[in-house]
Amino acid sequence: MSSCSSNCGEDLNDILKNHRKILWVVLWVNLGMFFVEIAFGWVGKSHALWADSLDMLGDALVFGASILVLKAGEKWKARAALGKGILMGVLSIGLFLSAIFRFLEPLKPDPEIIGGVGALALVANIICAFCLFQYRNQDLNMRSTWLCARNDILANLGVIIAAWGIYMFHSPWPDIVVAILICLFVLNSSISIIKEAQKELSEFKTFLKKTA
Repeated sequence: MSSCSSNCGEDLNDILKNHRKILWVVLWVNLGMFFVEIAFGWVGKSHALWADSLDMLGDALVFGASILVLKAGEKWKARAALGKGILMGVLSIGLFLSAIFRFLEPLKPDPEIIGGVGALALVANIICAFCLFQYRNQDLNMRSTWLCARNDILANLGVIIAAWGIYMFHSPWPDIVVAILICLFVLNSSISIIKEAQKELSEFKTFLKKTA
């Protein structure tokens, strides 16, 4: 029994170490891409890049929260996931309103800058998603983290499509439309995470009542 307990403890510690290493990698990648996209979004006058950059910042904060609760119990992991979902939702609503406001004063962005930075962000997020993929079903904490990386890939593809649309039609509207779609997609994912976290917290409360 003691040998089994010791081995199980060592296995758990190894898993947590792997989680921590992966989360630190994706945190720094997302934080770095936030600064790249916010800067080139300003230079290229792209609302889609700004939307994606703030999504990157939100993900970096999410990954940081995930690191903090790695050794916590399932209750705290569910609470952290709930916080992540709320943060993602707030950011997406703010970006959505900002993109709607852009309809009033459309600026023609630079498609070459948008496409280049979007492609760079896509490569970065594919690497992050690949690193997180094998851990996505281990607990809610890692699942919500993987969903963030997956969302980023889809958002990056949207940015590249926006660049193509701007180049082909000589119009700023693809940039604005993609920014709005990114916001709606992130909002939908945040709602999914919030519901799953609330379900786990509810099940935990039910378990406590039964054992009391």
